[in-house]
Amino acid sequence: MFDHNKILLVEDHAESRRILSFLLRRKGFCVVDGATVAEGVAGISNQAVALLDLDLPDGFGTEVLAQIRKQSHHTKVAFITAVSDPERLSRLMALSADAVFKKPIDFNVILDWINKAVEPLPAVA
Repeated sequence: MFDHNKILLVEDHAESRRILSFLLRRKGFCVVDGATVAEGVAGISNQAVALLDLDLPDGFGTEVLAQIRKQSHHTKVAFITAVSDPERLSRLMALSADAVFKKPIDFNVILDWINKAVEPLPAVA
């Protein structure tokens, strides 16, 4: 089972990663962050949410997504990317991404998505 307060953040732009990590921690989340595919894969640990940049110095965030899915985690995965090519964006969704947010990001939109992603499922009567 995943930890509802744990987020994996993989972003190679240091300032963006620092600010987003800071804001998420202020909202009560435990953030495991990294700047590369290797750091992202090493940081996978039953997070409720993973926020992944697409273009990373050592590959693509899709490699982190593949490892999350391979390890059978129920992590909700969103890409945060500057990519604007509609074909590339639709391929992200085909790879089982749960959401795609385009840069520049609106933190409140991402926070709303995270809060919905970590909500417990309603009890079945």
